[in-house]
Amino acid sequence: MTSESTDEMPDAPADSSAGSVTDGATGTAIDSGSDRVSPTGTAAAEDAPAQAAAEPRRSRFDHLPSPVFLALLGVTALGGWLAWNRTDPGAFVLVLGAWLLSIVIHEWSHAALAHRWGARDLRGSGLLSLNPFRYPDRFLSVVLPSAYLILGGFGLTGPAHRWEGVRGRRRQTLVALAGPLTNLLLAVLFVAVPALMLRGQPTDSWFWSGLLLVAFVQATAAIVGLLPIPGMDGFAALAPYLPRRWATFGLSDGVRTYAPIAVFALLWIPPVHSQLLPMATVVLESLDLFDESLLLPYGELNFRFWSDS
Repeated sequence: MTSESTDEMPDAPADSSAGSVTDGATGTAIDSGSDRVSPTGTAAAEDAPAQAAAEPRRSRFDHLPSPVFLALLGVTALGGWLAWNRTDPGAFVLVLGAWLLSIVIHEWSHAALAHRWGARDLRGSGLLSLNPFRYPDRFLSVVLPSAYLILGGFGLTGPAHRWEGVRGRRRQTLVALAGPLTNLLLAVLFVAVPALMLRGQPTDSWFWSGLLLVAFVQATAAIVGLLPIPGMDGFAALAPYLPRRWATFGLSDGVRTYAPIAVFALLWIPPVHSQLLPMATVVLESLDLFDESLLLPYGELNFRFWSDS
């Protein structure tokens, strides 16, 4: 009976709109044989300009250094000139300015790699344009690291960032490691320049001792930054391989805010602080360029020009 009724069913009338598809969500009639969309799809057409406006506009100036970075470079050069002429506060301006420049380059290395691997929302941001005044967390990324240097005499960068849009665990790890590795490369640079210029000759130059202090600060920043502590770059490098709950907690806003402060407080304890200094010195001595054992304390003394000792 079923087969007979099926055979007796009349053929379905030909669909005059064959070749067209109707979008059930928007009611838009789309001709499958072409790219034409009927006037009924005005809602989707109206959304297109809004989506385009939401995306950052591309500019040839997106990756150029900002005037703020160039001004900071000039102030650091002025500090270097004052230090060369043994004038206070030349060593202080030189070391602090070089540290601020390294912070900006540290953050730029993170952002440039993240942008290359999918974080398109960074286009036009202060992180890519080397403008610390446009950082989303200026206090944590600039003010506190400057205070760490002045009060503690060592380098400690700001908290780790969550880079949206970067896919793949390996890429996320490399983005997190870009900052500390940048500090390590800068440490090598600031040791190599005095070594090549002095060629083993003893000196009491404020300028060269200041550059060596900058190298020491970069080494401490690299060591501390690589520690797998929640909120720091070392943890962010491991986060892609951790359970999601742990990774989310370790990079949450609350942890990112207080983790660097807690690390600084821990490093302020004399036994801990005394262990960090030899570690950074070992990094510099491993380069085997010249003996910095006497020049480094001299740089610290000139940096703290307000101190009597």
